[in-house]
Amino acid sequence: MPIWKLIVSGTLIAGAALPQTKPASPLGPPSTRTGLLLTDDATIQLIHTSSGDLAHQYVSQLSMWSRVVGSDQYEKAVDWVAGKAREFGLEEVRIERFPSDGTARYFEYESQRFWKVRSGSCGSPRPSN
Repeated sequence: MPIWKLIVSGTLIAGAALPQTKPASPLGPPSTRTGLLLTDDATIQLIHTSSGDLAHQYVSQLSMWSRVVGSDQYEKAVDWVAGKAREFGLEEVRIERFPSDGTARYFEYESQRFWKVRSGSCGSPRPSN
């Protein structure tokens, strides 16, 4: 059974609130409010996107799903992360499969054999007497 892995080129959380179009220069004359060379709008946007609140929200959302490799919840988590990456403007987002058969090794770590129970039964033989 394959393991789902997400390959993303770029930083997921850092790109969360960046505009998708080319913004005007954030530089200007020294601000009378802050004394910075950044415009007041750029300073406010920087504060809002780097507060840690967004990162906390993303981790909270991701932790709602069990991420046992190969499970349905793992696939939901992978799909959510891929969707967020696309939402943030990343273009080369793809999910790649890697075998998890108990023999494949990744960085000297042996993959776990994974299987899903589709059905089952339990019975007891009749006594011979």
